[in-house]
Amino acid sequence: MKRPKHWRTLLAGLALIFISNAVVLAMTTYNRLGEPDSQVQLTERELWLPPARGLDKENSGITLMLRYRVKGERDAPNFKDMDMQEFWLDRDKLTTLGFDLGSLPSADDKRARYTAWATRREAILVLEYDGDAYREAVARVERQLAEEEAASLPADASESRPSSLRERLHVRLNTLRTSETRLYIIDVGLDRAALRQRYADGSRYLLMKGTVGLSLTWANDEKRELHGVIHNVLLDRIHVPSSYRAPLQAFLGGEDRSWRLDGPPRYTVAFNLGQRLEPWVSGITALSGGGD
Repeated sequence: MKRPKHWRTLLAGLALIFISNAVVLAMTTYNRLGEPDSQVQLTERELWLPPARGLDKENSGITLMLRYRVKGERDAPNFKDMDMQEFWLDRDKLTTLGFDLGSLPSADDKRARYTAWATRREAILVLEYDGDAYREAVARVERQLAEEEAASLPADASESRPSSLRERLHVRLNTLRTSETRLYIIDVGLDRAALRQRYADGSRYLLMKGTVGLSLTWANDEKRELHGVIHNVLLDRIHVPSSYRAPLQAFLGGEDRSWRLDGPPRYTVAFNLGQRLEPWVSGITALSGGGD
């Protein structure tokens, strides 16, 4: 007796699901074999609990979003740092990443900007935690604030001239010191072993897969400058196992789910990266009264 065709289709579908789950499980197991490539204690400053919207409100799972910045990004509400962006991703660096810069249209070509933006490659990003890049960002805003305060001093020191820029700089500096992420992308490459040799401390330097692209920006009124940009970290959403849900329970409802941008972090996360440079959480601790 022949089985109906729909049964064969059903069995094939079930087999495909089983095989897919087995492959995912095998890759996850391999990723967590041996010592992690990185282990670091991050806080809510680096792993944000995004607000639930739409269908997410009905989802009982918890996902944390990685918060990071790029070394040299503009740190203050002032255009004087516009030339500080990802210009460390220069032509030499882009060539080592495999970009064929000679195939791009001339900078004067109308297609050049679009072609550059559409040209992307996957690479390994180096994220530095609470290091020189973060301290340099704070120092830049401190210098700008000092310059603005000095420029705002009147001849009569008993009166101070109001300055909206000075106020914005104060807010920005406070945010950087108390609630802004301390995770900065500082380098990128293709050779994982070479990057780990250069950035050996896995508790300070995280290697993660990401996407790098090109951009044409005005360097001055007459010339366009080609440089690289970091488009994203590929695995920037991290699932929280149900066994670690309890410390976050108090922050899941209503306005508490949206973290105050000017407030101290409310929890720490044991963050790991494995053999495949894929992240996972191995513990969460609530901070009483906020932490740093």
